[in-house]
Amino acid sequence: MSRYEPRADEAEEALKLAEEFLKVMKLLVGGEDEAHNQTR
Repeated sequence: MSRYEPRADEAEEALKLAEEFLKVMKLLVGGEDEAHNQTR
């Protein structure tokens, strides 16, 4: 196992965190009422 790109893992983790962050922001901005309605 050679380390030719040590930043690859960090980039993937950053992208995942960014996607999750965007989802949370959309839920908060979009409206919590819709989220509660979907839960029920």
